[in-house]
Amino acid sequence: MSIDNSNLNNKEIILLTNIANNSYCYRDIDNTFTIFQSKDEILHLIYTTKKKSIISYNLNEFRIITEIKSAHEGNCITNFRHFFYQHHKVDLVLSISAKNNNIKIWNCKNWSCLLNIKDIYPKGIINSACFIHYDNNLYILSSNNNWVKPDFIKIFNFEEKSIGTIKNSNENAYYIDTYFEECNSHIYVITGNYNSVRSYDYNKNELYHEYCDDKTGFHSSLKILKWKTITKLIESASNGFIRIWNFHSGILINTIYACNLCLYGICIWDDLNIFVGCGDNTIKLINIKEGKVTKTINGSNYW
Repeated sequence: MSIDNSNLNNKEIILLTNIANNSYCYRDIDNTFTIFQSKDEILHLIYTTKKKSIISYNLNEFRIITEIKSAHEGNCITNFRHFFYQHHKVDLVLSISAKNNNIKIWNCKNWSCLLNIKDIYPKGIINSACFIHYDNNLYILSSNNNWVKPDFIKIFNFEEKSIGTIKNSNENAYYIDTYFEECNSHIYVITGNYNSVRSYDYNKNELYHEYCDDKTGFHSSLKILKWKTITKLIESASNGFIRIWNFHSGILINTIYACNLCLYGICIWDDLNIFVGCGDNTIKLINIKEGKVTKTINGSNYW
């Protein structure tokens, strides 16, 4: 998620309104909501309710745009991702139902369902999924949760067909995302797994790096930050630590202790500050240069 913070001070953030007080939350799965600005300049909040509907909310006008009831045949929805498909000039939203073991793709303009990829992992459930744009085509990546025998990251086309996997990716990946580097025209897939973080060279279909400092829990969220000449990989973990890695060398740059509870989603505010969600329903503002928490926001009282 990116935020236009040109006129805001991160220490002045206050509650606007309690929009999603009926939202569904499942802590072990990433991205239970997403925020983006669509091509018609509407700022959208997409989330799911306890009644298992998808809500599209207009943050400019503080009103619900639409509600899709029983969007995944009545089962819980645990993941949203957004992608603006430049070629077709359309905003797409991906949603997951782990229990149904399927992924759906929605046209954000009219909320028609464009894809319904079913029975993705017959053994286990989907943990995470994301879009990947490669060779002017759009694909879907999915990761698996199966403690006995994890399956590989699967690649799907827009005909709902599995067209391949990523080699050596058979890990319990809680989080999956992609990173495109313009300087070398390479696409990387990054995963937060149970014991480590991994990156894969998508062009070569091979493991790029494994980032591992402490095999004591799962790694729940990952963000890439370009800082001067360094590409940083920032990750949150279940043992309460933020770790910052040199993405290309795999060297650990810094470890920051946030709290004694599990950390979840990361939001990059600027080159020096990030937000991270914590297991006690608070949000921590962390200065990554100073390596410390500078503000704690109560999730029930602040937005």
